[in-house]
Amino acid sequence: MLEGVKTFLKRTQGQSGVMRSAVASFGFVYIRPLADGNGRVHRFLINDILRRDGLVKKPVIIPVSALIDNDSAERRAYNRILNAVSAPLMHLVRDRCRFAPDRTRYPDGVVSNFMFEGNDVARPAWRLPDLSAHVAYLSQVIARTIQQDMRRESRYMQAHGRARLAIKEIVEMPDVLIDRVIRSIEANGGQLSGALAEEVPYLLRDGVWVEICEAVAKAFKTAPAPGELSKLQPRHG
Repeated sequence: MLEGVKTFLKRTQGQSGVMRSAVASFGFVYIRPLADGNGRVHRFLINDILRRDGLVKKPVIIPVSALIDNDSAERRAYNRILNAVSAPLMHLVRDRCRFAPDRTRYPDGVVSNFMFEGNDVARPAWRLPDLSAHVAYLSQVIARTIQQDMRRESRYMQAHGRARLAIKEIVEMPDVLIDRVIRSIEANGGQLSGALAEEVPYLLRDGVWVEICEAVAKAFKTAPAPGELSKLQPRHG
């Protein structure tokens, strides 16, 4: 089956990179050759083929996983796409599965007494799947990731850089620590955490933390950000 995926990629060189990445990645996840990690390889293949076909240039990676994992509607859409092939196939072969008295160790290391006796029935579905819906789905995911998520993330990173510079105007500290300050402001709603205050006592000086919170809020004011940092109101604590 994996050789079939390789043959598909060889025979379709020069055709739509989105189509090739959708068929190869979903084909892999349906073949499911690994005991664990099939989904991760599936999503790696999407970017790997887009890169090989020249649609994405180094060092850019299209974070399709972030869109699918962080959006419940996208996760449901992803599951519906998987079921487009797997649900009818499982219905077809559900009576061809059984549990043997003894367990068997399979080549991938899995030990199980599960026995599948529907290879002949399932083989046409594996060899000639209709993945048209998968191509359309992946095309929409890539478009949304580029047009919305990556644009939003870019604005966030620009705002984050402005926040770093603003904090350095108030108190000099390394970027790693500044990043912790920004995360702490977001996580604690503008309150100064005890751990951070102990590590950087200067933050306890009168007015310093309020000034930092104001600077961070101003930096993120025009940038949509994870956790909606732009909506924070600085509070001294």
